[in-house]
Amino acid sequence: MVFDSTTTNALCAYRNPSHKDRVRNITHQILDIYSELRNQQRRKALEPCPVVNTLFSKLVALCEAHMSEVEVCDILSDTALGSALGHLRCMCSDGESRLEMHWTRKMIEEGIGGATRIEDFPYYENYVDLTRMELFATLSVSPKLSAPRKFAFLGSGPLPLTSICLARELMQQPGAYPEAGDVKIHNIDCDVHALSQSSILITKLGDSQLSRAFSFEHADVAKENVDLHEFDVVYLAALVGINAEEKRQVVRRVHQFMRPGALLLVRSAHSLRRLLYPQIDLESLQGFSPLLVVHPHNHVINSVVIARRV
Repeated sequence: MVFDSTTTNALCAYRNPSHKDRVRNITHQILDIYSELRNQQRRKALEPCPVVNTLFSKLVALCEAHMSEVEVCDILSDTALGSALGHLRCMCSDGESRLEMHWTRKMIEEGIGGATRIEDFPYYENYVDLTRMELFATLSVSPKLSAPRKFAFLGSGPLPLTSICLARELMQQPGAYPEAGDVKIHNIDCDVHALSQSSILITKLGDSQLSRAFSFEHADVAKENVDLHEFDVVYLAALVGINAEEKRQVVRRVHQFMRPGALLLVRSAHSLRRLLYPQIDLESLQGFSPLLVVHPHNHVINSVVIARRV
């Protein structure tokens, strides 16, 4: 069914009581979570603990819930929520980084065979499914006889779960990568400590294939010149650029250092998931030809945008 502008305006203007109650209830829940997270941040930062973990889990559950575009529009247009959105995303970014660092430290300290396994990370299955979705989307726009082999991940963080899941998935592709050395995943991050910890973790995992496939580089892609010409696919993590304008600036810089024909994969968000991550619009991909946009409606939070460098 196709709606013209008159029909769309009529839909947006219609608000029944149950709709208003639902919007008000969800908005209040989000603002309450924001307030509690802010209090936690003031007291002892957003280090993983039962209270902080529960608050973020509640927020993610609200963002996952299916809602109409009208409901999403009304919630995101709330004045108080609009004022809090930038800080809320910053706290989500901070909390996510601290959670990853917490798990990385535990696994490094315990070593191989320890009680803490990477598969026990709270969002591990989410990363597995997100990475598989992104990989198959990438393969769908790649030449059949020329599967991508070299990947750069910008914003890999202290726990490079996407890179790990991607490497494992690539090495399971029948016939596509006959040798482990065929796969290269270059992890780039602006936080030297996070990068150091992730490098140590890969060694501690004791997986020789991962160790051979991985490399690491300390660089701030928003400010520094980073040579990306050798890579078939460049990933831009969801937390690189906390708002749409920062994302656009990073995309412009990345464009300068990618080779023509290479793919840029940008993580985005839709619906209420925009509370957690900024949405990227196709118009901001100057110098790239958009190929594919995927918006999941299940437990996978991030959308994916794939574009080819022209």
